[in-house]
Amino acid sequence: MTIGDTIRKFRREKQLTQEEMARRLGVSTPAVNKWENGVSYPDIMLVAPIARLLGISTDELLSYEGNLTPAEEQQIIAGIFDKFKTTDYQQVYLEAMAAVKKYPGNDSLILQLAQILDTYRGILGVENPRKYDEDIIGLYAQVLDSSEPVLVQQALLFLFYHYLNTEDYEKAQEYLSRMPKLINSGMQSPKVLQAVLSRRQGKREEAYRLYEELLYSSYTEAGLYLSSLCNMYQEDGEKEKVEKFTKLRVTLAEQFDMGAYHRALPEFDVAAIEKDAEKCLDKLAEMVEGMKGINGIFNSDLFCHIEKSKIQGWSNMAFMLKKSIEQDESMKFLREDTRYKKIMDMLDSYMGDQEADSE
Repeated sequence: MTIGDTIRKFRREKQLTQEEMARRLGVSTPAVNKWENGVSYPDIMLVAPIARLLGISTDELLSYEGNLTPAEEQQIIAGIFDKFKTTDYQQVYLEAMAAVKKYPGNDSLILQLAQILDTYRGILGVENPRKYDEDIIGLYAQVLDSSEPVLVQQALLFLFYHYLNTEDYEKAQEYLSRMPKLINSGMQSPKVLQAVLSRRQGKREEAYRLYEELLYSSYTEAGLYLSSLCNMYQEDGEKEKVEKFTKLRVTLAEQFDMGAYHRALPEFDVAAIEKDAEKCLDKLAEMVEGMKGINGIFNSDLFCHIEKSKIQGWSNMAFMLKKSIEQDESMKFLREDTRYKKIMDMLDSYMGDQEADSE
């Protein structure tokens, strides 16, 4: 993020117009406009007054800590994930927000932290999760000013789902309408276009990786749609269609070489809704047993060029699965069965495996 981006961001947070800011600094309104659009830079003598007016440090204004390498960014994200395994949500939340303040110019980091905080408050069953809405929504909104279209698209998508889930449909429609048509148009998505360009440029490894990532995303999306349809048919008592769509989900996992975990998941979902404890625990055991082979997809010809860091490791998967089952009151019917405790203990052992996410 440039100094102009920083000025614009914090000026808006202070609810100052360009005219008001110019008046308080003793400069012209066009001068502020030029700073924000990168046409010119503030005089060195104005750096401290601008920082004071915006309520930030001169380091933040000049974005000294705004640039992170991808490795540094992932190190911060991995640290936040690890903290959730041993520390309460509020403490991790404060550390994540501190990282945002320290690196205000790193939109990719901010978006990932927002997604993690948003997801984990549900997984961990945080008391009064809505009290974090303002800050988390603020992080997504901050990314909307990013110069990276893909990050803006993802932020818009998460804001859309937030307001959809809170039944604020007017807001949901507002963010849906703001999603760029180019990015929403399937075969015209930026990643598809980049894959085509990389192939034309002879960057074959990059093209393979991009197409494989798109293929993996397609599996995830198709699985989600089939799962949603299956749930609807289950709600409507259409048993034959439930069986059909469950088989389709299993077949999809098999055809995409996704391994035992994903093959067992569809039947686990159905058994959980039907409160079939025996089948539910059978499938849950298969899922847990299959977790250690989750990275086996990298041995598949379908995904052999994807970086392992792009797909969640099984230590984090174990943590999220365990917490989601423990927090889900609809799963209470499993807790009296002796196998339930054994399976939870196995998940605990996976969570403690430090090499699980680096294999």
